[in-house]
Amino acid sequence: MDHDLTSGTPDATPLDDGDVDGLIPAWVATRSDLDALDASRPVVLWQRSFHELRCNTSALEWLDAFEGAKWDPHIDTDTGRLYESGMVWGLRTLVPHLVGGGRFQQGVREVAQLCMDRGVTTIADAGYGIVDFDLELDTIDDVFGSSEPDVRVWLMANIPRARGAFGEGLMDRLEEHAAERETNAVKFLRAAKFFSDGSFIAQLMQLGSPGYI
Repeated sequence: MDHDLTSGTPDATPLDDGDVDGLIPAWVATRSDLDALDASRPVVLWQRSFHELRCNTSALEWLDAFEGAKWDPHIDTDTGRLYESGMVWGLRTLVPHLVGGGRFQQGVREVAQLCMDRGVTTIADAGYGIVDFDLELDTIDDVFGSSEPDVRVWLMANIPRARGAFGEGLMDRLEEHAAERETNAVKFLRAAKFFSDGSFIAQLMQLGSPGYI
């Protein structure tokens, strides 16, 4: 990863999941590595699995990671690593910067255009609600909700996020989503995402023998 961190917007300079200074793979980059890269402002690497963040000291402070580490074993402030539930803690602060200013809506429009350019007719969002249920559903309906769609979208709920948002009434709320928002273009799967795909990529999946831990 070879970037000029002084460029870009002050709150969201894009960094890819490549190599830090061309030497250190992002998936093993530590707090001290990222401090050496830039200690003056938050630097956050989001691993390609989407299950793990790597942070410098400034980012740990910004994400209030030292507080979260008091009770969450998935926040390691020594290495700057926030994973699984620790990553969710960090996303409380990160999400507004990631999706604000119309970024989320623009991203969904780009996905729709990419599908049409490549001849893709059906896609799935395996975990809608990871950002915000209303924002996501409103945007998906606006972009894909035509009565004669070019692309159909199947939606599978993010159950951990739904549980946090809706509590014990989560199943009723998800059924309401399907009843009120389903169209010819937007469909709701009666299924749940378990996030095992990214766990394998991040090597965080818990498996019995002969798997790994």
